[in-house]
Amino acid sequence: MKCPKCGTIATDNEKHCPSCGNLLISGSSSNNAKLPSGLMIGIIAMSVILIGILAFFVTFLIVKANSTTGETFPDSDVSDSTTVEHNSSEAETDEQKISIPNFVGMKSDDAYSVLSEQQLLYQTTYDFSDSVPEDYIISQTPPACNSAQPDDIIILCISRGAVPRLTEPPTAPPEPPTIQVITEKSENSSDYILPYSDSRYLTKSDITWMDKATVELALNEIYVRHGRIFKTKRIADYFNSKSWYHGTVDGSTLKSNDFNDYEKKNILLITNYMKEKGYR
Repeated sequence: MKCPKCGTIATDNEKHCPSCGNLLISGSSSNNAKLPSGLMIGIIAMSVILIGILAFFVTFLIVKANSTTGETFPDSDVSDSTTVEHNSSEAETDEQKISIPNFVGMKSDDAYSVLSEQQLLYQTTYDFSDSVPEDYIISQTPPACNSAQPDDIIILCISRGAVPRLTEPPTAPPEPPTIQVITEKSENSSDYILPYSDSRYLTKSDITWMDKATVELALNEIYVRHGRIFKTKRIADYFNSKSWYHGTVDGSTLKSNDFNDYEKKNILLITNYMKEKGYR
């Protein structure tokens, strides 16, 4: 080691400087060299602690500021927006509502014209009435003076005229069984069971009043308009009694294209009803 007083180099085992006799302390120079390193570690540790305290304090201030000002309230914003949109929708709906006219007692064609002008959809049903003439409105749903929107459907019940009476049974022998048919007059005064089956879509209410024999004739009535010939005697006898019937076509030669769209849909309606009732 080196003597701090005179600078003479001495061995590690010597306790006094061989030149000036100064007392030598072993390891003093190395300890003096380590002091700056320890001080530096302390400074670094203190800096880290101060930085952590500062970061915690800043974070605390930010959280406290957010909770105080209440910047995020998503539920409140959504509720307000929904309320505004709902009120706006209600206002638009009120503007689109239409007062429903009174159709009861009106002729069906006149009612259709009014419905078209009001841009209202409609559906028709039919029923017999002793007080309302044929083709006039018996009732409506919803009633008059109620409010409706353009897409609402107005249901009109149209009169078929007076309730028909059963025809008198023939005096012929009981075989084949007597067919009692309920008929109504068409526009050309020829008697049909369903006078509009070739020009209007029927509904189930048009046929639910029929028994098995009547609904079978109503179905074949669509075919006889195309001149079909029948081999079953009771059906052939019934249609041969009609002045408008002229049988010229074998049933096997009739094709789907021979019928219009009204007839196709009405044939399907009647056959499904007959299956439902167990008539076929």
